[in-house]
Amino acid sequence: MKTAAASTEADPLPNTHDEALRWESWLHAYEQARDELPGPISGHCPNCGRACLRLVYRLRIPRLLIGEAHFWCDHCLKGPYLGSVEIPEAVAGEADEQAYQRLSATIPDYELIPPAASSPP
Repeated sequence: MKTAAASTEADPLPNTHDEALRWESWLHAYEQARDELPGPISGHCPNCGRACLRLVYRLRIPRLLIGEAHFWCDHCLKGPYLGSVEIPEAVAGEADEQAYQRLSATIPDYELIPPAASSPP
């Protein structure tokens, strides 16, 4: 039985191994989703297990096909922060600013999952 004094102790440090596994599972899900484009995404959310993953790109450097990716689960509203990514040629036409403005209305305010502490930036 815990004493009252024990209940006021700070939470232990986060388990970096668990964070790294969580981050890796999101990266794997993103890579799978990216590779399935322009077709539907068949993968499952690493957080809740539902097949509700969504992916929207925003083209920032057209000649290099570099931009940002918004990747999230429509069920639990979680998704990784991916930073700059290479946009697949198959969907580059859907990632221009005009298309992004149309699609950005579909991007919910989802919780960003940061890279694990042991992952490179």
